[in-house]
Amino acid sequence: MNILLWGSLSLPYFEWPAHWGAVLLLGLYIALLLIVLARSWRDFAALRGRRLLLFVFLLVFTPLLNRLLTLRLPAPDLLPPPFLPAEPLVPGFPLLGLLPVVLAAIWLGVGPATILGLVAGLFRSTTHILFEPLNLALGAALLAFFLRQDFYGGFAHLLRQPLGAALLVVLLVQPLSLVGWLVGEYRPGQGLVVLDYVLTLMAISIPLAFIEALAYGLLFQAFYLLFPTLRPVQVARRFPPYARTLNRRFLFVYPPIYPLFLRPGLCSCLVGDEYCHPSGGRCHGP
Repeated sequence: MNILLWGSLSLPYFEWPAHWGAVLLLGLYIALLLIVLARSWRDFAALRGRRLLLFVFLLVFTPLLNRLLTLRLPAPDLLPPPFLPAEPLVPGFPLLGLLPVVLAAIWLGVGPATILGLVAGLFRSTTHILFEPLNLALGAALLAFFLRQDFYGGFAHLLRQPLGAALLVVLLVQPLSLVGWLVGEYRPGQGLVVLDYVLTLMAISIPLAFIEALAYGLLFQAFYLLFPTLRPVQVARRFPPYARTLNRRFLFVYPPIYPLFLRPGLCSCLVGDEYCHPSGGRCHGP
């Protein structure tokens, strides 16, 4: 493990997708982010006075902080990028890179946090695939939504905590990162080569993502404890969408726990002339 004081001085560059599937996925990403920004117009309309100065300040410092103090883990087995004559660039995360993003998620809203997440992703990318900054922008939008939602209930309260929100965002975004890397690097007839490269990359990126989420979650959790009045939501005021009707409560609560009631020896269908006894899990004749 080492810490790089300052990263590259070059501007970020990205490769255009090589096949139609990647272009289609890129279009879906862009459409989704445009929808998020459009639905966050109130956040941008509220950028006046000090809030606007804070947003400009964070926007200026985001590229700088994402090239400063980068933590990298040892990766002797990392493969070079497929189809490129280049040395493998070890993934890492700038220790202060997401600080502006989290501050915007807490105080400025979903829209500004999404913009800052996109800028941070552009300057911290190591794969030069367009899906990487888009995934970070989507993660910033989810983080801001979780921290600023004002729904009732224990689950919603957990999501308003920086530690819970950050870890859940990693769990939701990492599968999208896997898909983005696979689609972005895919070439016809070279699927196994791409899969091997992406799996070695994910073996480094996933621990780094959880370390970063844990560090920022604990930092801002302590910040909430020291300055509770600075929380974006002081009192929950709305019922969550999954609890507004009885049907929605059943759909949200019970399906996830159905597997807990299933036993390997329990069967509910007839097998020939025999049936399964629920108490013992053994089949008996009629």
